Amino acid sequence: MIILKGPLEVIIGGFCGMLFGYILAHIPPKCDNQTSIQTLLLGLVGFSCVFGLKRATYAGAGVLAALVMSTVAAQKWEGKTEIASYLQHLWTVGETLLFTLVGAQVELNLLNVKLV
Repeated sequence: MIILKGPLEVIIGGFCGMLFGYILAHIPPKCDNQTSIQTLLLGLVGFSCVFGLKRATYAGAGVLAALVMSTVAAQKWEGKTEIASYLQHLWTVGETLLFTLVGAQVELNLLNVKLV
């Protein structure tokens, strides 16, 4: 069964990503703050895919679903530059947090001095 888990994760992730991407592309109503709603929905459904499929023991499928979903939704939406602007600002903050947390996990006293 372990040998089938990899291809199964690809199939599940691709299917879920295409399904949710298509749904997100058609759900948000036309309104004044449509870009904010699209960005919020994209983030919430993406996190739900990642954590939900991880809980179902398909962690790789969750990440793939989030990537495919955002690609499918972005191709269908109009005004992609506004969403890209929101995500660029979000990444500026996220990048700083990401590298700070990774740096905090490095334990220099465990490194072999002869290798460094």
